[in-house]
Amino acid sequence: MATSSTVLSHSGQDHAEVARGAGSAGSTQGSPAVLGPYLGYIGYFVGAGLISGSVVHYPLDPVRYALIGAAGVLLFLLATVLNEFVLPRQLPAGGQLARIVGGSLLLSMGIGMLSGGIQHFTEFPTRSAVLVPAGLVVSFLAYIMRNAPHRWKAIVGPIGLGIVVTAVLAFAGLNYLATHSTAAEHGHGETATTTDEHHD
Repeated sequence: MATSSTVLSHSGQDHAEVARGAGSAGSTQGSPAVLGPYLGYIGYFVGAGLISGSVVHYPLDPVRYALIGAAGVLLFLLATVLNEFVLPRQLPAGGQLARIVGGSLLLSMGIGMLSGGIQHFTEFPTRSAVLVPAGLVVSFLAYIMRNAPHRWKAIVGPIGLGIVVTAVLAFAGLNYLATHSTAAEHGHGETATTTDEHHD
């Protein structure tokens, strides 16, 4: 019995050492995997940033900002392919490809419209007043399409209604501020008046 228990003890120690060795080897092998997710996140955020700048500044130089926006969309889609199809051990079903890619495309546009409109409201108030609520609605629809298609009823339910109401209120408020800020910019006329008075 003592011999049996000794053998079991040694066997248990051997298994523990093997497990520790496998764990350390796994952590060593898994460390390079940090690069892939990192690049995926960079693609998402940089892509969305490029889109946000392009949708707001597009009227200033349509060709230039169209190219910047296209680069942002491409980068966002590449990040989607990396995160959804390259890195995961279990790939999505074939029928999900169009939904994920299409949803990601709309999501990138919605996020770009929302963030760009917020960032550049003081520079382009009238345009931003449209981009912010539109981006909110588009990003919500894209999120449901991409990540939660089984919850499509949320679009016509209380959550969807709340998004629409928020978008309407955002448009009304931002449009009022845009009109007010545009009127305030006409204050440059006071400088001209003051200058004229000095000439008098």
